[in-house]
Amino acid sequence: MELPIESVNIINLKRRTDLEIAQRAVWGAMGASPNQIVFHEAMDGRDYKSKQDIIHAARANGFDFFQETDDIETHWTGLGEYACLWSISRLLRHITEQSSGIYLYVLADRFSKVRLPRLEKIFNELPDFMFFQFKGHVPAWGELDREGIKGNYPRESITFDELVVEYGNLKHGDGVLAMTPGGARWMQSLVPKHNFPTPYEIMLWWEGIGAPDHKHICPEGVYSAPCAEYEFEDASSLWEGEFAYPLAGWHASDIGQANKESETGVYRNPNAAYTEGYLNEDS
Repeated sequence: MELPIESVNIINLKRRTDLEIAQRAVWGAMGASPNQIVFHEAMDGRDYKSKQDIIHAARANGFDFFQETDDIETHWTGLGEYACLWSISRLLRHITEQSSGIYLYVLADRFSKVRLPRLEKIFNELPDFMFFQFKGHVPAWGELDREGIKGNYPRESITFDELVVEYGNLKHGDGVLAMTPGGARWMQSLVPKHNFPTPYEIMLWWEGIGAPDHKHICPEGVYSAPCAEYEFEDASSLWEGEFAYPLAGWHASDIGQANKESETGVYRNPNAAYTEGYLNEDS
């Protein structure tokens, strides 16, 4: 049975009307009807005074895994990451409540560079499809051997013209995802396996390319695009785009701003992609 793309679900802060306008335009250009473009209000870290306040609000919203930890005051995450975790959990819950079909999960500063009819066709050609990560990258965390992981990880793939799909080879990053309700339930199921407040993008990393011995532990039906190295000519960039500054967080982000104002978390702007020099000089 072929599954349709039922909706494009965009997590967007209510105050970011600029991103809402841009998102409606780009997804319309990608073949989505106005009724398919659905906005889900993001929880705003700037509306809360402490991590404890967000924890209490999220628990009242039905997310019992939000809990105080021994290192809550010193942990690298801040109000921005806590609010983001809550926002994503709300969207996943929404998708799990649907009966069937494919649902796109979109963070407000990202979009697909491939039109919906073609995406739908590709997803329906993937065996047992339930989850797809559009684009990710191998993070440069501490002493992590990025090149070693890339060179040794066994990547089985399917090629659709210039587009490559990899089996169960998830990376760091969750800007755009595609999933069935079963795929959303799988992503939700990762929460108990990873210590709160681990962000979902890091959970996906550990379930895929970051798994022990680099052997993915994703179930059948999980796919992703190849690694992206912040090089826009990379073929994987065909799958996912990022709005240019000031729409996206190239120089600053809403997560970093919430952390900065609350003096929580390590990330407080500017974007690490710039400060660490991962981008090409002429990009």
